[in-house]
Amino acid sequence: MRRDLPWSQRAIQAAHAAANLIFRERHALDEGGWGEHGPNFVFYGVPGERELLELEASIGHQAVGFREPDMGDHLTAVAYLGASLPGFDQLSLL
Repeated sequence: MRRDLPWSQRAIQAAHAAANLIFRERHALDEGGWGEHGPNFVFYGVPGERELLELEASIGHQAVGFREPDMGDHLTAVAYLGASLPGFDQLSLL
């Protein structure tokens, strides 16, 4: 998600992206493998929208972006479900 957003918006935008991911992938999800507490979430931050667009493109079709209508439909967060990908180790944890 974007580090140029206030903390409260970061949390909301991350939730939007995660909800979109689950909705899109609902037919293929195997919740049984998550354990009793659900899947793990890791939140990475990038400086701004340009970097988030680059991240979304690098993940490819598995990425689910969220574009906030109240912010001119700018990309605010990207969700991905799966193993760590090359380049994730270069990202900053929030």
